Amino acid sequence: MQTDRFEKQRLATRQSIQQTFIKMLQTRDFDSITVREIAEEAGIGFKTFYRHYPDKAALTQAIMAGFVEDISKVISPPSTLEVAVANLRIILNYVQDNARAVRAIGQMPNREDLAKPIIQFALAEGVKIQSEGDNSFDSNTSHNKLISHHFVHSQLGLFFWWVMNDLDPPVDNMVELMSQLIIKPIWEL
Repeated sequence: MQTDRFEKQRLATRQSIQQTFIKMLQTRDFDSITVREIAEEAGIGFKTFYRHYPDKAALTQAIMAGFVEDISKVISPPSTLEVAVANLRIILNYVQDNARAVRAIGQMPNREDLAKPIIQFALAEGVKIQSEGDNSFDSNTSHNKLISHHFVHSQLGLFFWWVMNDLDPPVDNMVELMSQLIIKPIWEL
């Protein structure tokens, strides 16, 4: 029982730190925000921040990992082009619902590093497809690693562009544009 309470408090503190940092990034540059200011704004001690994250870069990685975890719970392995496009719509709706956080992350200097867990997720999804009968995907080949890298970075770039442009065009238009620019060409490889 004591462990459950401690774990709930730990998770609540981590969530508070993340939300505070995202809020601060709405009005300030990444480099101008100090760990001390994040801790103060979150209502925790300076040393408490370091019990949860070694630095701001680790905090941003945790935020992005949370996004990947959320999205992975609601999308399906892209076994067909239609499923891949449906997944894109789900992701765009998630980005729209979390535009403030995505906008903040898009302004971070280490945003390239944030793609790593998403690329790993994309490679893992390819392995799932392979295990379901399509033997054409091998996550260990340079070819498929390059495709996953391109796929993720292209989409992230457009997600960041979209939120920086106040979510214009609407989701349906973005699905069509991104399908034509990224998903269909990659699917045809």
